[in-house]
Amino acid sequence: MFPPFRLGWFCQPSMDSHDLGSVPIISFSRLSRPYQELISELMQRYQEIGQVFPSTSLSTSFEMVASGIGVGALPVQLAKRYVENNRLKAFDPGWGS
Repeated sequence: MFPPFRLGWFCQPSMDSHDLGSVPIISFSRLSRPYQELISELMQRYQEIGQVFPSTSLSTSFEMVASGIGVGALPVQLAKRYVENNRLKAFDPGWGS
């Protein structure tokens, strides 16, 4: 069994809105467990879900979030260099990923 990895919420540093019910969300591929769990949690917490963009490429996901397309629940360890370079910032939407 593979070890689990910690996810955190990230957005572009200048982004003000973190309303997960309306802001686009960048996610893992549709067939992945993180995607399925995220969609399930969003459906339970919000009446309507905004756009969710699944991606099979983590590097593409990071670049999409860094460019301001949306927010993402991404691996914390891999996000460190983006945060250090001020391309992403972590935020707390009120619930963990």
